[in-house]
Amino acid sequence: MTEKSAYSEPVIDDAKAQAVRATLISWFRENRRDLPWRHTRDPYEVLVSEVMLQQRGFEVLPRRWVVERTFSWLGQNRRTSKDYERLCATGEAFIYVAMSRLMVRRLARLMRLFGRFL
Repeated sequence: MTEKSAYSEPVIDDAKAQAVRATLISWFRENRRDLPWRHTRDPYEVLVSEVMLQQRGFEVLPRRWVVERTFSWLGQNRRTSKDYERLCATGEAFIYVAMSRLMVRRLARLMRLFGRFL
């Protein structure tokens, strides 16, 4: 008693399978790239060649310097240079304090500069 399943494997004709295989092999021979890992079994060389193949080139991230500069400003304050806090809210509060300190110092410098002209 054999039951047919709805998920049975499709039947592939051997002639069609051989034709597809021959087409793929001929395409590969015409279009293949000479990859360095095909000539070595050293795992390090294989890893490096795979990483190099995935790179698309150097891309400058827009305005990344702004983020790096802000991290530098935060690092000048002792409590924000390392992660000492238990709660995220406390760390966030110290970031607000550090940025407020930076803004107050800038405003004080401007007041001293323009105070002469008032």
